[in-house]
Amino acid sequence: MTNNNKFLLIEFSLFILGLLSGKKMIPYSLITLSIACIAFYGIFINRSKINFLSLSLMLEPAYRRMSKYVFGSTKVYMYYEYLLIFCFLFGLLIKRQKTFINFSIILIPWLFIELNSYIFSENIYSRSIILHSILFYLSVLYAHNFYKINKAELIDILKGFCLGGAYLGGLAFSSHFFGNIEFKVGSSHAASGRLAPVHLSSLLGISVMSRIILLGHIDKNKIAHYCSIIIYSGVMILTFSRTGVFLLLISTSAYYIFRFRNYFYYLPFILILPFIISYFFEMLNDYTGGFLALRYADDLASDRLYVWQSIFEIFKNNINGIGLGNAHSAIAQEGYLDFNSGVHNPFLRVLVEDGVFGFFFYIMFHLIFGLKLTFSNARNISIPFFLIYMIITMSLGMKLAMQFYIIMVIIGVMNNNNKTNNVFNI
Repeated sequence: MTNNNKFLLIEFSLFILGLLSGKKMIPYSLITLSIACIAFYGIFINRSKINFLSLSLMLEPAYRRMSKYVFGSTKVYMYYEYLLIFCFLFGLLIKRQKTFINFSIILIPWLFIELNSYIFSENIYSRSIILHSILFYLSVLYAHNFYKINKAELIDILKGFCLGGAYLGGLAFSSHFFGNIEFKVGSSHAASGRLAPVHLSSLLGISVMSRIILLGHIDKNKIAHYCSIIIYSGVMILTFSRTGVFLLLISTSAYYIFRFRNYFYYLPFILILPFIISYFFEMLNDYTGGFLALRYADDLASDRLYVWQSIFEIFKNNINGIGLGNAHSAIAQEGYLDFNSGVHNPFLRVLVEDGVFGFFFYIMFHLIFGLKLTFSNARNISIPFFLIYMIITMSLGMKLAMQFYIIMVIIGVMNNNNKTNNVFNI
């Protein structure tokens, strides 16, 4: 059996497991924990199979659901993911690359401001925020100095994203195949297999994007891969969350722009693609009784934009920052909302909590990082995944462990490229 056939068999098996777990024919928690154990085995025993990390991090919505029902709190799944990342950072240190001062040093002043604010903070949100900030910095620092991804490893990582998406897709698909969903306007947990819709939509978008990239590496059974893309794209759209749709459209467009010469012969198909997408959307809209179109006709993220505008107004009166974790309550205290609200945007959070000085270093890192990717020889891979990271971050904040790993993958790809040889010509 070829590697491609084995991959399809494993993917189909995970999809069926997800389907049966969603139907409760197989204990849901048992399957999720089993995959988590396999991930640990793959990372620490068989260290070359780094795709197990990408597979495990893809299951974040499943961990969240299991954590809530088994432990009564969603915090347990977060601690597992962070532990997995920390163990990966410090448990798999390979030979250090050539010593050099990289632009991650720009984050040090920002991290110092966050740590200083955390010491004097009594806010309940500050612990989670500082954990994310430290993990973000360590991920960048580690990737720059230790992480180097070759083409074979990148393909393994992309396959891990696809396999994780297969299990999540099976869980969500079970609610449509076996259930009787009463669709309504808004993100639907019922249509997402009781998983968090925004999280599921984002991760399925990553999975579909990874499969699109892998199409250039696959010579056989492409029809099966096209069918998988259609199925998981449909499940993603039916979450009623637009994050994954925007993520997929924008990152895929960027990928094909950089690979235009290789796909020039597909130009006629690309020109009719909008009509195909429109027909596909109409089919799904009919299935939901028209509620899907109503969701996309909503004023896009109007409530979130109001929150962002409110945060900026608060900043104008507190340019030195209001302290770590205080943005949630400041919106209610200033009278913009009647309840505490998350910012869902780390850039604005840093601006209002850390002030001008902290925001300067935080935004400078991302600007320099984006410029380096633009002129990188591996931009056909790094730019699409950087866009994925930015879209998820702007929509969710720093809530997924996957976001830290994507940053590491981007840097690892850059570390293995030079101006004369693009090893990621896929």
